[in-house]
Amino acid sequence: MSEPLYRYFAQQQFNVYTNTIIGFELLLKYYQDGYWQTPRDFNQLSAQTVAGQLLLTTEKLATKTNTVSVNLTLDQLNSPEMRQALKTVQLRLRPTRVIVELIESGGGDDVTLPGLIQMIKGFTDLGINFSLDDVGTGQNTWPQVEPLLDYVQEMKYALQNRHETLADATTREHVTFWRQLATRHHMNFVLEGIETQEDVDWADKMELDVRQGYFYSKPELIRVTADDPDVALH
Repeated sequence: MSEPLYRYFAQQQFNVYTNTIIGFELLLKYYQDGYWQTPRDFNQLSAQTVAGQLLLTTEKLATKTNTVSVNLTLDQLNSPEMRQALKTVQLRLRPTRVIVELIESGGGDDVTLPGLIQMIKGFTDLGINFSLDDVGTGQNTWPQVEPLLDYVQEMKYALQNRHETLADATTREHVTFWRQLATRHHMNFVLEGIETQEDVDWADKMELDVRQGYFYSKPELIRVTADDPDVALH
């Protein structure tokens, strides 16, 4: 059986204070049964597939943004092929900066903490930044992220992971905790999963500047070929 068609979709990251698009998060999808769908297990994707699509996609975005964020698991990041692709992409995109979002997706058993820190430092020396995605959930809770705080440049809190809303006081406490932690460590903080006007109003009150979510934009297909099917997400 041939491999499905994979493509990246790009979702805007928006700074509401400057009213500008500051970056795009790249979301990998595959086409099947007339829909673009999210892979169930990102660790099952070959480094060749992810790296190849990343190289093709970033060529289309090189002049359109300050940053391009790509989601990777620890297993994918540990692949020599993926690491070489990231280096190539960063060299090609300068001055646009690549941000690697370390996603919580299991695996990574072969990656030790000292090894991960050394890997991150090697990439940051090349101008590639690292983001802790989905903080507060899964593996990215305080005990797991605390050793990495001096080595990463961004945190992202995703409202959609637990179907949260800023109208809930507990959610606001969680967001405030992570935002203050990011500030203390001189990191950028991104709130994603904003879908309603109510969440926008609360984010305004909390003075959260960088945001992402369906309220602002939906992921859009980055065409690699003219016949890429531009159809609904599933």
